Amino acid sequence: MEQALAFDLLAPTELLTYFVVSQLTAHHMSGEWLKADDLAISAQSWLRVNGCNMAFLQRRRLAVRARHLAEHVERISDTAFNETTKASMLFSGLGLDFRSPALVEIYLVCMNDLLGESSTDQNPNKQERP
Repeated sequence: MEQALAFDLLAPTELLTYFVVSQLTAHHMSGEWLKADDLAISAQSWLRVNGCNMAFLQRRRLAVRARHLAEHVERISDTAFNETTKASMLFSGLGLDFRSPALVEIYLVCMNDLLGESSTDQNPNKQERP
């Protein structure tokens, strides 16, 4: 049962993580958040590169969640999400590099969100920044 759950969550969690990284990068560079529709459409490339299939409505739901999670990560994380951090989190712009501590932090927030847990519960000793 655990293996099926992990498989069912793997692609959505990775895509949501990619969306959150994209949101943080765009916000750092322009001060603007990406539109969910733009993320959902651009996800086709990510899915093709990563060998996944996902319905448009599922991609759209994940894209909508990404902004909220990106805002949350900005508030709670000690990591500065800039171009250097982004470069350490991605391979060739589309693949996630799990050697990056910043990426692992975002991945865990995304997984907790998809599992229905409050992402603020992942580290009860961590306080949100004002």
